[in-house]
Amino acid sequence: MAVEGTGILLEDGTETGDVKNNYIVGDGSGSGESDSQRFTPSQGAEFGHGNFGIWSRTCYSSIEDNVAEGVFGESPYAFFLHINFMEDRIVPNVTGTPTELVGKTRGEVRYDVNNNVLSLNTYGSFKGNSCLGTYKRAFGANYFLMNPPYPQGHLLEDFDIVSLGRSGAGFSFGHSSRFTITGSLDAIADENTIVGVAVSNGNLTVHDCDYSYNNIEVLRSGCMECFTEQDNCNVFG
Repeated sequence: MAVEGTGILLEDGTETGDVKNNYIVGDGSGSGESDSQRFTPSQGAEFGHGNFGIWSRTCYSSIEDNVAEGVFGESPYAFFLHINFMEDRIVPNVTGTPTELVGKTRGEVRYDVNNNVLSLNTYGSFKGNSCLGTYKRAFGANYFLMNPPYPQGHLLEDFDIVSLGRSGAGFSFGHSSRFTITGSLDAIADENTIVGVAVSNGNLTVHDCDYSYNNIEVLRSGCMECFTEQDNCNVFG
């Protein structure tokens, strides 16, 4: 990955194609900055520059069975679903696109087509992906403010993380609501400070009873009052 910062970039927010079976190597390039540092000042023109494996602004694509390895300044996998500067952007009529999406904005897809219920899994998926290396967070999600099905929310399935660094997080959420995750996180370094799930703001529910955390001591961090309806099934200490 070069200085632009991302291996695979789904930048338009209307993409519907599959992203499957890719092998992505992170070399630590890119800006190392979060998307929020440039997104609003640039009127939505600059994003995905921080160093990511796969960065997505769409919720319509199936992202499955990808492998990301190496050094990532930000995240091997990240979603930034901020609707600003793309409210009127419509899904194009390309081969394989569900007919009910064609010509629709995200707001129309959510409210008119799906009766105000829309998730990462309505048309797409995040399943069978893995990463190995060092990064600030293995999976980053921002602005998942769609209304997903209750109680499971958005599904992150069979996501396996191997963290070689001494710090960082498995999952990091901001302005996002409800997720169910399965898979495993293995922290390799002894005496690391890696956390399972970090949240910066919003009201977040994470169902992770079927997720395995290995060799970490801190399950939740960040805005602790932002965690809601937790299952309390992972006991540390």
